[in-house]
Amino acid sequence: MYAEDKSFVKSLALLPESAEFNGFSSGKIYINIEMCGITAASIVEVLEISGDSFYKDMEDFIVPKFALMGQYEGVYGIGDKVSILPGIVCDVLDPGIVESLTVLKPDGSVLSDIHGVKLEGVPFDSYEVVLENYGYYRLRYSFSDINGNMETYLASFQVVNYIAPVITVSGAIPETLTLGSKLTLPEAYAVDDIDGQRQVACAVTSPDGMIWIIQDNREIECNQKGTYRIRYFAIDVVGNLSEVVYTVNVN
Repeated sequence: MYAEDKSFVKSLALLPESAEFNGFSSGKIYINIEMCGITAASIVEVLEISGDSFYKDMEDFIVPKFALMGQYEGVYGIGDKVSILPGIVCDVLDPGIVESLTVLKPDGSVLSDIHGVKLEGVPFDSYEVVLENYGYYRLRYSFSDINGNMETYLASFQVVNYIAPVITVSGAIPETLTLGSKLTLPEAYAVDDIDGQRQVACAVTSPDGMIWIIQDNREIECNQKGTYRIRYFAIDVVGNLSEVVYTVNVN
């Protein structure tokens, strides 16, 4: 490329490296294109530069281009730490783009809000958030150029419930018994971090493989030699299962 004003090109070459180039005095540039091996009349049409299309109007209406540097996982667990990904924003006419990032919790409240920074810079190298709520987190990357062209890039991820209820058994179960002994099974209860109190079921498997569910009468007769398997289990509303298993050897 060369300037309409040739003397300006000469003075531009003498500028120190730190000097800022503010454009040619004519407000125009020329592109010199050389074609080789052309044997007939041809037309060269330049449609865009760096993704920005050419147009005749003097007004800049092209929004900056944004690219996210990486990809968020679709699903996380409660308490996970997530590194906020940086982005790159480019604009042909304006290198000084104003940028901001807002992270919204599932309830719509703001977890983090950063304004007037470069998304691709150091401030995001160690930027982490802790996920303390179930649901969808939304990230809003916003940017605008000097002419007021604004754009927003949206990203999201979900925090799902992987935590099963916690079962507490209210008594001890012996590891061995003699044949013909009676065993009274202790009661148990379960608490889920979201659903609260959950029902606990109890199943007993006898040495011959028979399985029965313990309900009101919690006393069983150990009239077979071998191993009895006692299983307490609880399930929350999304299907997370927890269990406590005991084995009793009957001699």
